[in-house]
Amino acid sequence: MLPTRLDDELKQAIKDAVAEVFDEKAGLLRSIVEDVVEDIALGRAMDEGATSPAVSRDEVMAALEGSE
Repeated sequence: MLPTRLDDELKQAIKDAVAEVFDEKAGLLRSIVEDVVEDIALGRAMDEGATSPAVSRDEVMAALEGSE
């Protein structure tokens, strides 16, 4: 077991390193989070689509044309 002072210093060093990574790689981390959120949303949409009634192509096209 590490002495308390050494343990505290190690914890602080790890916190500083993690904070530095967040600062330097903010764009990469943001991209990863966005991808995860999109994947979750797509999965939920797929689950919802699997249980919803089927519609014709014409109904879809009419809905899309009406949304413009």
